[in-house]
Amino acid sequence: MLNLHKYEIIKEEKKTDKKGNIIGKVIISRCTNCGKIKQTTIYTEEGYGRY
Repeated sequence: MLNLHKYEIIKEEKKTDKKGNIIGKVIISRCTNCGKIKQTTIYTEEGYGRY
């Protein structure tokens, strides 16, 4: 296979800022073919993660 990754979610955590406010989610997934780990951050609050 040529760079074909099929990811499955292995862990999902809450993303917080320095004050402890929940600002999003962090999804950690692993490829079922090669075992590569991938982390994705999803910001749910407006203004975070954008500069």
